[in-house]
Amino acid sequence: MSRPAVPRLSIIVASVRPGEDLQSALRDLAHGGPASDVEVILAERVSDAAPRNRPGAPDGVVRIRVPDTATLPRLLGTALEYARGEIIAITDTRCELDEGWAATLLRAHESPYPVIGGSVEPGGLQGLVDWAAYLTDYGQFMLPLTEGIAAELPGNNISMKRWALERGREFAQGEFWKTYWCRQLQADGVQLRLVPDALVRYRSDYSFWPFLVRRFHHGRCFAGMRVRQFSALKRVAYLAGAPALSILLLARTVRAVLPKRRCIGKLALAMPMIYLAMLSWALGELTGYFAGPGESCEHVR
Repeated sequence: MSRPAVPRLSIIVASVRPGEDLQSALRDLAHGGPASDVEVILAERVSDAAPRNRPGAPDGVVRIRVPDTATLPRLLGTALEYARGEIIAITDTRCELDEGWAATLLRAHESPYPVIGGSVEPGGLQGLVDWAAYLTDYGQFMLPLTEGIAAELPGNNISMKRWALERGREFAQGEFWKTYWCRQLQADGVQLRLVPDALVRYRSDYSFWPFLVRRFHHGRCFAGMRVRQFSALKRVAYLAGAPALSILLLARTVRAVLPKRRCIGKLALAMPMIYLAMLSWALGELTGYFAGPGESCEHVR
């Protein structure tokens, strides 16, 4: 009995909203190319703590189930263990993939660059909280963008050649921490590449308080992991600078969005919410530098 052909592309879709009806979208994605070229892996949390599995799904989608307490990095890390493709792409269920997205990534990976990301456009955002979430996290990846070497790539539209996962293994095995993994590769001399034509559209439906709490935990987890590599003097320096961080982060968002000459009205209207988001993150970072990550990394979802 012959072994299944190794797909060119594994697409990992992280389900960030348990119970979503994703059948139609996943079926279209799975059948977007020859069956031997693409596999789609849906990584989802389930409340009954069912064991991880790799069933042969009739709709062409492989389902990886983990307990509902799993963090997003754990969800992605588990899915990466099962991905078979030569190239692995990561997105999530808040994103609608542009037609031709997979083909664009495959063409882009004909280049020697091992890690390639795309653009993230607003898609069906409703309230100002949703716009604040989009602009703070993904405003820098809104079109127009220039194709080329990038300092950062979006976590919901990133792809890598399989061999790249052998680098920065401490941030890719078991749990996938995109930011720290990319930084480790960059420290090793690996360049990240941005290809704007690989486009996804971002949707969200955040509520006010959960959004701010989420930002706090993400900020504390980020700082708590980062501080492990700091000397005592560097830790004190970052603690001293933390009170100004919210203003610096707000300015960074404005500088990223204004030159695009798009969504300026939404930026202005959402500015108070964006500042609260940056303040919440800054408080989280301050806490992380002072007291470590605590349980905040368990809230990265």
